[in-house]
Amino acid sequence: MALHLENDTLQLLINPDVGASWEGLRVRRRGEWLPLLPEPGVDGCDLPASSFLMAPYCNRIAGGRFTFDGVEHQLADAAKHAIHGDVRMRPFEVRVLGPQSTDLVFESTRHTAVNWPWPFDLRVRYSLEGMSVTTRLELTNRGTTTMPAGFGLHPYFRRALTHPGEPLLVQFHSEGVYPDAFETRVPSGPAEYGWTADYCRPRQPHPDELLDFCTAGYDGKGSIHWPVSGVKVDFHASPLFGHLVFFSPLKPWFAMEPVTNANDGVNLLSSGDETSGVVELPAGDTLAGEITLTVGLGPV
Repeated sequence: MALHLENDTLQLLINPDVGASWEGLRVRRRGEWLPLLPEPGVDGCDLPASSFLMAPYCNRIAGGRFTFDGVEHQLADAAKHAIHGDVRMRPFEVRVLGPQSTDLVFESTRHTAVNWPWPFDLRVRYSLEGMSVTTRLELTNRGTTTMPAGFGLHPYFRRALTHPGEPLLVQFHSEGVYPDAFETRVPSGPAEYGWTADYCRPRQPHPDELLDFCTAGYDGKGSIHWPVSGVKVDFHASPLFGHLVFFSPLKPWFAMEPVTNANDGVNLLSSGDETSGVVELPAGDTLAGEITLTVGLGPV
């Protein structure tokens, strides 16, 4: 059963049994609740979640194989490049639940077949304050040796809110992009800087154009604007989130994902690439960061 956080302006639905993922984020507009994210099972949405967590790493690892501190590791799900970490379908324990915030925990040692060589805990706190929803992530290395670490948030957004085909404007700033010469979403080389992206200024992603790329030097900000509906969502992420993945499939939704590490970050790190974003987390230490989404309502 979904957890329900609510204040006067926002509703957040969370499924603790499926990765502490979101099942919806809604804003009160003209006295009614307006969904900002696609909701599983609603209007033909076949997504398992509106938004999910990625940990203890983000996105892909090429062939699920990497070397760290001279030791080679092979993860499961190699054909899909061990995509998106290992918590998005796992049950979380609810530690604290209030009307506007909740704390949930995943402890890998309490589960079987966890697809990561080190034991870890992931704590997430979701909280509503005014027009903002904040996700705080804390990843702890419970092993006896240093591990590569990272996490991120993977929210999907609806292309249209109140009018079919309405304009949609996306804006964010990143300094570079990772090349994808083989179209596998695994970097074929280090980040290419001096990248001039149209998204530095508001741009409408075309619904018939498939986009899926990973950027470096992300400044932790950005926005999504539906001017006809009079709704805007602003991003603010901790400096730790130095990468952004933008995914726009041929669907009525798209994803804008603040993440700490690049796709295939562990292999970038082992090759000496300083842009990987992977944190070398000592035994017993915790990596922590926050992402806040703030909703604004304007005239329509």
